[in-house]
Amino acid sequence: MIRALLLLACIACTVVIPRLVAATNTPQLVVYYGQNKASNFYTGSVGQEQDLATICRTSQYTTIHLAFLRDFSSLDGLPGIDYSNHCTFPTDASLSYYRSMNPTSGFALLSCPDIGYGIATCQSFGKKVLLSVSPLTTLAGLDVNQVADNLWNLFFSGSHPQRPFGNAVLDGIDLAIRNNDYTGYPALINRLKYQQQQQQQQAPFTVTVSPRCDFPDAILGPVYSGRVLSSPTTLAQVDTINVFFTSSSTCSLGKNPAGFKSTLQQWATFATTNGKALTITVPGLGYGYEPYMESMAGDFWTPTQLLNRTFWSSVFPTPVSAYLKGVGMFDGSADPWHTPCAEISTTTTGSGLSSTSKYSDILWWALQQVLNDASPEGTVSMRSSVGPSGGGMLSIGSGVSPGDTVSTPSSTSTGGGNPFDYHPPTSTAGASTSPPPIGAIVGGSVGGVIGIGAIAGGLWVWKRRRVAGRSGIEGQSSTDHLQRDE
Repeated sequence: MIRALLLLACIACTVVIPRLVAATNTPQLVVYYGQNKASNFYTGSVGQEQDLATICRTSQYTTIHLAFLRDFSSLDGLPGIDYSNHCTFPTDASLSYYRSMNPTSGFALLSCPDIGYGIATCQSFGKKVLLSVSPLTTLAGLDVNQVADNLWNLFFSGSHPQRPFGNAVLDGIDLAIRNNDYTGYPALINRLKYQQQQQQQQAPFTVTVSPRCDFPDAILGPVYSGRVLSSPTTLAQVDTINVFFTSSSTCSLGKNPAGFKSTLQQWATFATTNGKALTITVPGLGYGYEPYMESMAGDFWTPTQLLNRTFWSSVFPTPVSAYLKGVGMFDGSADPWHTPCAEISTTTTGSGLSSTSKYSDILWWALQQVLNDASPEGTVSMRSSVGPSGGGMLSIGSGVSPGDTVSTPSSTSTGGGNPFDYHPPTSTAGASTSPPPIGAIVGGSVGGVIGIGAIAGGLWVWKRRRVAGRSGIEGQSSTDHLQRDE
């Protein structure tokens, strides 16, 4: 466990916020919950992943992916789950049994009553909660029908005495397979859908497939035979394709913008041709912290980019609203504590953004505008602090005027990481800083004076902080919670 010092680099830049429009295309905002990646650079209760109920009450997320199921057949043939510090062994006897059996994957079926309560809370707000599967083991050699039946009874509408989330019933499943074995997943999905039909379940059972950005994905398809997205029968059961644009030099936005655009076009064409919703997942934090989000430098979309129409029009095939349904964050544990916009000067309201807005709120705002084809207009200045810091929760109703220009953080970061590697990275990655640019925001006489004053203030703050010294972060791996318990 390590403690992150505040990164105090203040960098001014100017971007355009599209005007507020009546939303007809409501975006999907997905978050991966349960891995508590923030625990690698925060200490104490502040900075830890919040309980699920609180997150659903205070965020704009539309879908929560519970990450992760790690083993299809651990102790007594039941699955093993990994939700960081959110779960415990139900009894001392079960812990002793786990230690004596020492399952290969290191994971077992735990008890997670707080998550169960959170699931019910999320669903009461109309949010979907899916079981995200990213196993360290394979389905090869297992009875896939029995595995699917176990999942149905433990997490969905079946019954079992060891349900981790109690009576809570999940809304579907997310396949984020990274173990280089595609065997059995079409049969798994088909069996789960069969169970739904047998029980005449009225609520839809959502199936999301989360491939890596390279097209086609070697494990999930399409093109390659035997994959979920290659089998017509299984493809028909899929609702959403959620592409991870992380940790791939061939399609990383920062490393290879052309590759990002071309692979996104391929996924968009495939999704729209087959009638599937398409979402993109990116890191939940940047500024040098990408390794903790199991991503690489350039994968994170900064607020500067999100609020700039040029960003969307230059690197995304247009119109974006024709194929993109939303964006996901892996993971969201740092989001409540990370408010990237330190100051916003405005005289009107309408966007819902303010100096206490979380990154997810900025992302939500930007998506609403882009997916509803908003146009940019207006200006405002803003000073931003880079990196995790203490901060208030979302202040709805205050903030930026419709169609304002905003100055937000910009940084160059380093780092890497493999998607869904449950061992946190051992290396430290620091955020680089650069002095703020000198200039004035052009716009009427009053706006010009305000813009020059804001930038001058940013220069003064930057100079004071340079004198006081620069802060960085320290990094150290933490072990899995089951191993720590021993």
